[in-house]
Amino acid sequence: MTIYNNSDNKIDPTAIIHPSALIGKGNVIGPYVVIGRKVIIGDNNYIGPHCIVGERAEKRGHLDSGRVQLGCNITLTKQVTIDGGTDAFTIICDGCLLLKNAHVGHDSFIHEEVTLACNSVVGGWCEIGWGSNFGLNSVLHPRSKMGKLTMLAAGAVGKGDLDAYKIYAGVPAKFLKWNLRGMEKAKYSPVQVKQITKP
Repeated sequence: MTIYNNSDNKIDPTAIIHPSALIGKGNVIGPYVVIGRKVIIGDNNYIGPHCIVGERAEKRGHLDSGRVQLGCNITLTKQVTIDGGTDAFTIICDGCLLLKNAHVGHDSFIHEEVTLACNSVVGGWCEIGWGSNFGLNSVLHPRSKMGKLTMLAAGAVGKGDLDAYKIYAGVPAKFLKWNLRGMEKAKYSPVQVKQITKP
């Protein structure tokens, strides 16, 4: 990728950015943000106050700062934490929205257009499918996987494989109903929805 000067980004003077971090253009990096040395950031992202991206993983015995890759057009509203990977990159793909106090654990892969509501937590080594949604205070256990357009309801604790197009709720999270609203927003046709939801 092309690396741009700070003049191509709006960076608050209180932000702490390691000189080895690679940053694209058109980014807004707010007050007291911390960006680690093995971080790659694409274009046109908003990283709000007090976010921490690419610090070492919260894993016993792991002392090195890990790798993080952020795509483009991502919003981290404030106080979001994204741990660096231990085995590979922690990856957040284009168009994701992470609200206040959301946390993404090390080595996780979050596909495009995912939303993490306030205080939601993604454990390490998770994969989150395209367009999925985390409700307030929801938690996904480490080494779990969510399919595309899956929703974890507010306060739910998910573990294992959560199927695409479904809403899960409760502790532990169980299938509640089909994510019809999610499919509607993604412009699925009635025929597609019927095919997906048929018994």
